[in-house]
Amino acid sequence: MIIAVLVSVTLPRFSSTAERLGVERSASEVAQALRYAHARSVTENKGMLWRWNPQERKGSLYAVTPDGTETELTDRFSASRPIAAVASVEMTGPDGPIDEVHFYPDGTAEAASVTLTHGKRIYSVQVDPATSQVLYTTGAAPR
Repeated sequence: MIIAVLVSVTLPRFSSTAERLGVERSASEVAQALRYAHARSVTENKGMLWRWNPQERKGSLYAVTPDGTETELTDRFSASRPIAAVASVEMTGPDGPIDEVHFYPDGTAEAASVTLTHGKRIYSVQVDPATSQVLYTTGAAPR
């Protein structure tokens, strides 16, 4: 009887912790994917495009030729795992919602922010347009 009470009290906490850790991992993976897009763009001297697919809840990387032709990359780092539905995902640029970020061979990028929210926690991934540097932060949601 005591074990059943203990399990009923601790199980929801374990579930909530597992969800939170999964969302943290997803936010970290988004940051890594954007850093990878920047690195490939500079080292290969070609444009790269990271595109968010809201239906599949994941991002994919594309090489972009000077004439604008996009080719989806298929190496293991070029597509993220789907983000669990327990998190809301919002991707914005300076003028509002966006679904892709361009990275340029000169080391610049389009400004972008990817925000994952889970309960009271916010995980933010920012792309600096002047340097393509990616900043990942986490914090509590404003009250």
